[in-house]
Amino acid sequence: MKEVIIAYQKLQKNLTKVIDKSGFKTDYIAKRIGMTSGNFYVKKRRGSWSDEEMLKILEIIENDETENYLLGQIISEVRKEEDGNIDELMAVLKA
Repeated sequence: MKEVIIAYQKLQKNLTKVIDKSGFKTDYIAKRIGMTSGNFYVKKRRGSWSDEEMLKILEIIENDETENYLLGQIISEVRKEEDGNIDELMAVLKA
């Protein structure tokens, strides 16, 4: 269960980087999720995404490159934890 929370926190912290890795233009994503470009840029700079906004963004930018980047970030965070268990994390992510 702890791994799920760590994965969520890492996603929330790194969503701006994931957006940049996705190759999609910020204006395009903003329009697709029903947000003005200005508001999107502010949220992107601050990393202040709501859960709903995060889901919408991920539905748009989900691809192999962004998933690999995120998985790498999550695994590195779990490895920092003294009792982090990579096998448990992988089971959660595959579910």
